[in-house]
Amino acid sequence: MGVILVPGVPNPVPLAPILVSPANGTYEDLTGTPTFQWEYQPGAPGNTQSAWQFLLITNGGATAQYWNTTSSAFQSTPVWNSGSNQSYTFPTGAFSDGNVYQWSVATQDSNGNGPAAAYFTVNAQQAPTVTVSAPSGIITTADPLVSWSVALPGASGALPAPTQTSYRVIIYDNSQYSASGFTPGSGPSIYDTGQLGSAYINSLDLSTIPLYLDDGTQYRAYVQVTETGGQYSPWAYSSFTTNYAAPNTPTVTAVAGTDPTTGCPLISVSVQCNDNLLSAQDAISPTGSGTGTWAAGSNTTLGSGNSPDNTYGLSLTATATGNISGATGSGTGGYAVVAGRQYTAVANVRPAVGGTPRSFTVAMVWTDSLGNPLSTDTSATFTESLTQWTQGSVTADAPTNAAYVQVVVTVQSAAASEEHWYQKAGVLLFTSTVWGAGGFVGLQQLMVLRSDGLYVRGASIANPATVNESTQLLTLSDYEAIQQEPYTYQAIVLVTYGANESVVSEAGTSPQVTLVTSPLRWWELDPTDPSTAVSAQLVDWAPVQTEQSTAHAVAGATVLTMVANTMLSSDFTGKAETFDDATSKAFNALCASQKTIFVSSPWGIDDSGYFRIGPQTGGMSTGVGNQARQNKLMPSVYGAGHRTISVSAIAQRRPNV
Repeated sequence: MGVILVPGVPNPVPLAPILVSPANGTYEDLTGTPTFQWEYQPGAPGNTQSAWQFLLITNGGATAQYWNTTSSAFQSTPVWNSGSNQSYTFPTGAFSDGNVYQWSVATQDSNGNGPAAAYFTVNAQQAPTVTVSAPSGIITTADPLVSWSVALPGASGALPAPTQTSYRVIIYDNSQYSASGFTPGSGPSIYDTGQLGSAYINSLDLSTIPLYLDDGTQYRAYVQVTETGGQYSPWAYSSFTTNYAAPNTPTVTAVAGTDPTTGCPLISVSVQCNDNLLSAQDAISPTGSGTGTWAAGSNTTLGSGNSPDNTYGLSLTATATGNISGATGSGTGGYAVVAGRQYTAVANVRPAVGGTPRSFTVAMVWTDSLGNPLSTDTSATFTESLTQWTQGSVTADAPTNAAYVQVVVTVQSAAASEEHWYQKAGVLLFTSTVWGAGGFVGLQQLMVLRSDGLYVRGASIANPATVNESTQLLTLSDYEAIQQEPYTYQAIVLVTYGANESVVSEAGTSPQVTLVTSPLRWWELDPTDPSTAVSAQLVDWAPVQTEQSTAHAVAGATVLTMVANTMLSSDFTGKAETFDDATSKAFNALCASQKTIFVSSPWGIDDSGYFRIGPQTGGMSTGVGNQARQNKLMPSVYGAGHRTISVSAIAQRRPNV
C-alpha cells in the first residue's frame, strides 16, 4: 500500500528501517572490521536518507550507546551521522567478542527523524580455526588417516565457551584443487563427507569408508568445522603425495553364459592377478632394504645398498675368478608352487660403476615338499649393460612333484673382487615378465566394478572378494547383468596390511560383453541367492514410474510441503505366466519371501530392475481385503500345465553388495 499525502498534514517522517545484517540471533566474529547493513524506508515518495543513527545495547544493559562517526566511538547521547549510506563498516576495536549486542538503526530525511527499528541481537563470538596435521608429505598407504585439531574461543563476557558441533572433510586431487576458480567446499572432489554432526570427532580413517587413493598422486585433505552458534571455521588443508608399492594390474575377462542348474543368464567374470610370489624383501624393490632369504653362492660375497643408479639393490662380489651367484629360499625350501603350472622368473642385473659387463642367467630350481632338488630351468644367456639394468627371465612348467621354487641369479666369468648388482627379482604366473613388488600373494582381495557404475555382488568396495592364493584367480557370476546391455568390467586388487594400511593396483579392464539370451525370456531371482532364479513370463505388464516422496506440514502452514526423494524404477502390475508346476511353485515362493527381487527383462534396461513383488491387492475399500493369491488355470499348451499369477511390484533399491 502506498503513502497517502493529506493536504495540511505534515509530511511523514521515515519509517523504521529494515535491519539486514548481522541477522537477528546470529553469532558473528566482531573483532575485525564488521559491517552492519540496513534498508532505509521513506515515509513519503521520493525522499532519500540524509542521516542515520546507530544504537547499541551491550549484554542487556538499560541504556543504549550511539555511534559517532566523527570521533569513531560510542557515546551515551544520541548523535546523527550524515550520509545516505545504508551500511557502515566499523573500525577494529568497536566491538569485543564474548558480548551479546542488541543493535538498531534510525534514519533521517528531509521530513525529519524516523523511529528506530526493533533491535536485532548478535552474539559476538570468534569463529573456530582448524589445523590439519595428517596426512602430510609422502604416504605409503591408499587409505590414510585424516586428523586435525580445533581451536575454539573460551568463555568470555556473557557467552559460554562454545563446542564443536559438526565437521566436513573433502579430499581433492591435484587436477581438482589446481583447476581455475577452485573454491574449497565446491566442485568435483575425490570424496566429501558432507557436514556431519559431532562434538568430538577430530579424525577420519579413510579405510572405514572405504576410500582408496591412487598411487603416485598429489592430494589435499581439506577440513572445516562449525561451533555452537553455527559459525564455520576457514577451510584448512594438508598436502600429501601417495607413493606405495602397488600390486600388479590384474587381467580381466568377461563371457556371457547361463547358470548350469537354473538356466538363468549371467556374465562370468574372471580376474587373474599377476603378482610376484616372492616376499617384499626377496623381490628387491629399488626403494627397499634388507636381503630377505637371499644367500650367496660359491665364490661369492653377498652385499646390499645403493646400486649404480643410486637405487637399492643386492650385490654379488667375486672372491676369485669364476661364476658368482645369489639364490632365494636359503633354509626355507623356496616358494610354494603348483605342479604343472607355468611360471616365469625375472631379475634385473648390471655391473658396478666402471665395471665390466658380463653374461648372466636367471634360473628356477624346483624342489619337492621336503626341499630336495628335482630339476633346474635356466634362462638363455643375457648380457649386462654399463648404462642401464638388463632384465633376464626364464619361463617353465613346474615339474611333477614340485612343491617349491628357488630363484638363482648367476653372473658368469667374473674377475676376482669384481662386483655386480641385481634387483627387481620375481616369480610370476604364466609368461608375464612385468615385475611387481612382492609380499602381496595371500593378502589379495578384489573389487570388480561394472561399466554402469555398480559393483559385482561379492566383490564390492565395502565387501571385497578374497583371491585364491595358489592360482591368484577369482571367478564371479554376475546374475544382475541386464539383457541386451553392453558391459565392461574393471577389477582392482586391494591389499590390506592392517587397520590403516592398504594399497591398490591400477584397474584391469575386460573387453565389452553383452548378455543376449535365446529364446528371449523374463527371469526373476533374489540377487542375494541366485539359486532362486525362475523364468516366469510377464504378460499384461503395466509399468508406472512413481516419484518416491514424503510430505510434511510446516508449523503455521495450511498446505503440505512435498519433498522429493528419488525416482526409482517403474512400479508395475501384471501377470506372471508359467508353463509347468515347478516354475509356478518357485515363483510363488520367491514372491512369498518378500525379499527384493531382480527382474531381468528380455527387452533390456527399460523394463529391468529391483522390485518387491506380491499378489494384487484388494484393500478394505473393496470389501474383500488383500488377496493372498490369484491364480488362473489356463488351457494347456505344449503338453504342459499353464497358469497365470496376478502380481503387483513396487520398485526397490538394490540390496547391499
